Amino acid sequence: MLSRQKQEVSTECRFGTRRFVIRNIGPDDAVAVLTLFNTVFEQQIPSAWFAWKYGPGRGEAVGMWDEEGHLVAHYAGIPRLLAWQGQTVHGLQIGDVMVTPDMRGIMTRKGPFQQVCSHFFAQRVGADKPYRIAFGFPNHRALKLGTTLGLYRDAGIITQLRWPARRTRLPLWLSRSALDGLDAPDAPNTSGRGADQQVQAVWQAMRRDFQDFVLGVRDADYLRWRFIARPDRQYRLLILRWRLTGTPLSIVVMRFAGDGAELLDVIGPRKAFPAAVSAARDEAARFGATTLSAWASPAAAAVFRRAAGGEMEETPSGAFLALARPEDYSAEETAATRWWWMGGDTDFL
Repeated sequence: MLSRQKQEVSTECRFGTRRFVIRNIGPDDAVAVLTLFNTVFEQQIPSAWFAWKYGPGRGEAVGMWDEEGHLVAHYAGIPRLLAWQGQTVHGLQIGDVMVTPDMRGIMTRKGPFQQVCSHFFAQRVGADKPYRIAFGFPNHRALKLGTTLGLYRDAGIITQLRWPARRTRLPLWLSRSALDGLDAPDAPNTSGRGADQQVQAVWQAMRRDFQDFVLGVRDADYLRWRFIARPDRQYRLLILRWRLTGTPLSIVVMRFAGDGAELLDVIGPRKAFPAAVSAARDEAARFGATTLSAWASPAAAAVFRRAAGGEMEETPSGAFLALARPEDYSAEETAATRWWWMGGDTDFL
């Protein structure tokens, strides 16, 4: 979380006769952020969500406050380490972009969205700032506004993949089980090796095999925070191992809702993907789901396509990949980069 010294830095702006203050969000602003979230998204979320997402060392956010002290706009980001074609880069994942309904009508080029977004980027994102790049997954309306204002670059639509859920057996040389012990660092699990060690082995295998991609780091600390510690969602983490040696091959992250199941992440080398998808389809069927779906960036979708055996359907998801501060990257560089993103990389699935 931002320090108090950094929180006190503020900027004033006006819309007509109304005066507003833009400043960084701090720990004391939790109630205001939750209230705005509930107003904008019409979704009640627990107070523990704020601590999980914006607690010490996690999220960074900017808010716009009116003269009565009400939070009317909010723009935030979560630090993400990126494996960038063999290098490690500090990135910032955009999220919780919110403007109250009465303020959305101010659609000038200096409106609330532009104000909080520009303030946020100016402090944090760029070649000489703490984060090299910011990225997010807006819908079409938000993407269009961001690109019109010159704040975002459209890096392509996110694809929704879909398979029929189906009971199936893994090859005899593979085993599948729940990933136990990740809630406590290096806790032993059924293989006799620490859970952190197994995640690290699988993640490093993926990183080596996908050196030509840009992807978010998927180590044990990230999985623990993203999927284990989240207070308002439940996820299922599976690990596939070579049966004879117990060596981990891949990790599968899933979420179940109604009669559907979501495949949020697959961690492992390319050779693991056919078995990982098969295991996820079987797990979906076991839990009574009729379909298995996943979000994937175009480059990730191509890997799944080769692993799917012709049974995968692809449709637009309604979400896009947006890159912030596009002046730091040429259009050609953006288009040529193999971005690896899945639903687990978002913060709303």
